[in-house]
Amino acid sequence: MALNNKNKINMGRPRPSVRQEQFHVKNVVTPDTKEAARRAEERQKAKDARVLGRSLNRKSERDFNIKGSIFGSINSNVKRGIAIGLIAALVILIGVAVGVFVFMASTSAKLSIDDEARAKLVRVQENQEYYMLFAADVDSDENEAPDMLMLTRVDPIKMSIIMVCIPTSTYVAAAQGGGTTLENVYKSSGDAGLIESVASFSEVGITHYVKASADGLSNLVDAFGGIDVFLKEYVDDVKVGDVYVGQGDQHIKGNETITLLRSNNFNGGMTTVMDNQKQVCTGILKAALFNKQVNIAVLTDQIAGSIKTDMGAGDIINFVDYYSKIEEDKIMSTDVPGYKTMRNNMMVFMIDASSWKNLRTQISYGMILTTEDDLTYKDIDPSSFTIIIENGAGIDGAASSLADKLKGMGFNVIDSHNADSNVYKETLIIYGDASMKTNAIAIKNSINNGRVVNGEGLYNMKSDILIIIGADLKI
Repeated sequence: MALNNKNKINMGRPRPSVRQEQFHVKNVVTPDTKEAARRAEERQKAKDARVLGRSLNRKSERDFNIKGSIFGSINSNVKRGIAIGLIAALVILIGVAVGVFVFMASTSAKLSIDDEARAKLVRVQENQEYYMLFAADVDSDENEAPDMLMLTRVDPIKMSIIMVCIPTSTYVAAAQGGGTTLENVYKSSGDAGLIESVASFSEVGITHYVKASADGLSNLVDAFGGIDVFLKEYVDDVKVGDVYVGQGDQHIKGNETITLLRSNNFNGGMTTVMDNQKQVCTGILKAALFNKQVNIAVLTDQIAGSIKTDMGAGDIINFVDYYSKIEEDKIMSTDVPGYKTMRNNMMVFMIDASSWKNLRTQISYGMILTTEDDLTYKDIDPSSFTIIIENGAGIDGAASSLADKLKGMGFNVIDSHNADSNVYKETLIIYGDASMKTNAIAIKNSINNGRVVNGEGLYNMKSDILIIIGADLKI
């Protein structure tokens, strides 16, 4: 997400200040002298008007022609035609301007949130960082409470955008005392209550609010021609649909996006659900900023209604135009740190206060420190070390399938074959040198499987990393 300088022109003699009238006697302006000055000014204006009139009367058409110019040599009929053409062009331009204004006003009206929610937002000075809250209801049930929340810090000076994923089950203070969840806050107090509650526990003011329905998100993704995501686990949840989305780098359409966001049968549980939400939000943002084939003005009008915000159509267009120059690595995402527990007979997400304070400090400086849990092949050089894969689960083709997957991510897999035994229950990612631990963790996170093991002196290592496939691996 300019002050207009208004020049005041004083006609005639300027009126002295009160200070002058009180303390500078020789500068006193009496009613008589003021009246005399006014009459003198009027006489001078009349004189100037008469002089100008006589001057214009003496001017012939030839006097107004520019010597040697086209206008000086064409006849009056042609000049009249040019004048009519210019007037017609001006009328067209005015019509276009009016049409654009009406279009923008109509789109902004369809986008608009209610006044109560708008009153909870705070303004910031120009070129100052600010926060946006994005909420989306993606479930197929009739409950309109959001299933996804993303608090986003936008910095127009450092050109960075940081998204923080917040579970809707987050335990917060209730207005009537005690505690409740953000989902329940929305049910009881709507958008206004949600904005106020998130701002309170985040200790920031929220400047913009955006909320979307499942249809709104799906249509938005399809309008971009799909979005790019990286998935730690494949998506195959029969409870939410028959759509299958593979693991790793994927280009997904609108219906796949909604299925992804509704699915929760992952090995990683809530961690994977939140990661998928971050991937979708990041993918949509990058598509909006970098997809030059989409007309943002037209798109904004198409999605208005299924997506609501305090921002007008012009604000959205200006945002996309300004941040289209942002570097991709300046678009970051993370999670509110915490854990699941029982409170008031509810399963809730409890924020880790100390970790949340440290994370907020990092975010306020426009950065996020990468943790081991976040490392993937994108954070390392996957071709800089060697990997051997052994099938220890007796699953036909498991070693070659995993090898192909890792090679697709850029890893240097030098061999894949069956292990000496097929009794492994879990997948082991073994490193023989301490310098390889980070790489082993990146492999684990990239395939979302396995346990990292320090194998120094315990395994006959013929590569930097040895992967023994267990029965838990999902290909």
